[in-house]
Amino acid sequence: ARLKELENKAQELYFASENTLVLVEKLGKLVAIYMGGTFPVEQGDLHMRWKLVSRRFRDLQKCIVLPIGSLSTGLCRHRAILFKKLADYIGLPCRIARGCKYCVADHRSSCLVKIEDDKKFSREYVV
Repeated sequence: ARLKELENKAQELYFASENTLVLVEKLGKLVAIYMGGTFPVEQGDLHMRWKLVSRRFRDLQKCIVLPIGSLSTGLCRHRAILFKKLADYIGLPCRIARGCKYCVADHRSSCLVKIEDDKKFSREYVV
């Protein structure tokens, strides 16, 4: 149910955004808010909250697989997966790449979005 809500919000952003760069920024903010807010790095409070939330969820579900739409807190890799899911849903081309300058964990991930400008030059943006 929560994932469907996010898909609907992503679609609203898609129709309301005047260009792709604005859409990417708004979608990134949506994912950040949904996954526990913004943090300068993945250490400290965010990492502690993730451990607590994931442990509770695993205990409740009796399973190590956590549905991405059910998480209220997430590290870079979880945010990248959710961003990719929502981007795919609205038809925004992007890919998940290894590496993130904000991550300290071994599973560093971020999303790369390719955007063409008015002169038909393509640039990749890290989200």
